Amino acid sequence: MSENFSASLSENILTLLVFNDTKIATLVSNIEVGHFENIYYKTIADKAIDFYKGFGESPKEHIADLLEKELNSESNGDIYKKILSNLYDNSNSINVDYVLNELERFIKVQTLKKSTKKVMELLQYGKVEEAEDVLSNSKKSLVTTFDPGIIFNVNNEEIFNSIDTFEEDLIYTGIETLDTLEHVPTKKELYTFVAPPSRGKSWFLIHIAKFALLQRKKILHVTLEMGEKRLIQRYFQSLFSLSSKISDLQEYNAVFETEKNGELYRINFSKVPKVKTLRDEGIIPYLKERMEKTLRPTTNLVIKEFPTGSLSINGLTRYLDNLETYHNFIPDIILVDYLDLMDIDPERLRIDLGRTCVELRGIAVTRNIPVVTVAQTNRTAEGQVLITRKNLAEDFSKVKTSDVLIIYNQTAEEKARGLARLYIDKGRNGRDGDVILISQNYSIGQFALSSVKINNSYWDVLNKKEVTNV
Repeated sequence: MSENFSASLSENILTLLVFNDTKIATLVSNIEVGHFENIYYKTIADKAIDFYKGFGESPKEHIADLLEKELNSESNGDIYKKILSNLYDNSNSINVDYVLNELERFIKVQTLKKSTKKVMELLQYGKVEEAEDVLSNSKKSLVTTFDPGIIFNVNNEEIFNSIDTFEEDLIYTGIETLDTLEHVPTKKELYTFVAPPSRGKSWFLIHIAKFALLQRKKILHVTLEMGEKRLIQRYFQSLFSLSSKISDLQEYNAVFETEKNGELYRINFSKVPKVKTLRDEGIIPYLKERMEKTLRPTTNLVIKEFPTGSLSINGLTRYLDNLETYHNFIPDIILVDYLDLMDIDPERLRIDLGRTCVELRGIAVTRNIPVVTVAQTNRTAEGQVLITRKNLAEDFSKVKTSDVLIIYNQTAEEKARGLARLYIDKGRNGRDGDVILISQNYSIGQFALSSVKINNSYWDVLNKKEVTNV
């Protein structure tokens, strides 16, 4: 865009601000005084915006009153008179639709100019991280500029296409019952899994990632607790049912037997077959062969470790931008392990946790992808047979912000038998309150081998203690 074109467009936008009642609301919600480079335009825009905020309309003929001091100035009064004269002339001939169509481009150019100047100033003083924040915030504003949303009418094919592409918005978990009930990660939503300490939060995310990989999705797995290498080992276990070492192998897997109506009738147990371990001789060639057969040769999974307590939302945004810029990698889903270990001040736990949840969901919305995170239950949940939102206390912000909230439940007896219950505390697309029983075997990296929906009769089935080798 040339400087002359920019100046002309600035004047046209200013004309709408001063004279157009129909479009001024749209302009005020998107434009800032700082977008105008000309100091005289800045002053006029500031007066027009203030007038709108006070009276709900453009100033029109009142603009001369608002600029009385400036118009009577000996040094620059003539400049203001000439500009106002041009605005009056433009108001009768301006192509409103054209100006609005160019508005987004104008804002982008002016925002980039302003950001570039600020970045250069910060770099002169060695403030690299602050400069990165400016660039990140600049890009964020460009993404969201002048988005009208979806216009619902018969002529807009987008609303009908949304029906055909609904399945594309979902990422199935591989937990059959959960998928059937549509409690699955969905674009623009925050999906939260809450569990007590050391109860499979990381395994859950790996399970989600595994089935996303099989759906040919691109995944970013952010870890703030477990090291990257350890996480990679777990991925190998989950993908190919490997044991870390044979001595840790769980002996039996739970198998669910159901009635014709789908209700759980009995829990059987099958002996776990002999499996390979990560310590076997020749395991690396075996893994390479399995990966070539199972996964696409392109990069579909990125694992990134950040130090505990160091990752802010701005930091995550910068990383996503750099990942796209330098590696052309745009994830279809982001996994964060885990929420409570992000940059949260313990002295401001509720405030910071709430803000982080909101901003994490903001990433899901602006980037049009699901964000899946895990969180830890607090002490009030200890010893509870069924943990619900009532037991989350200061963690209520997780409930409020999450589109889907799943809480992991497991008694000591269930743990010994490789069982766990997933309580659907909040489901945007399905019914709240469902309980799903899963069979597990962490020794071969399996968060969920099978699943079935259960009710209160489950405890009677469990207490039968029927064990059958199948």
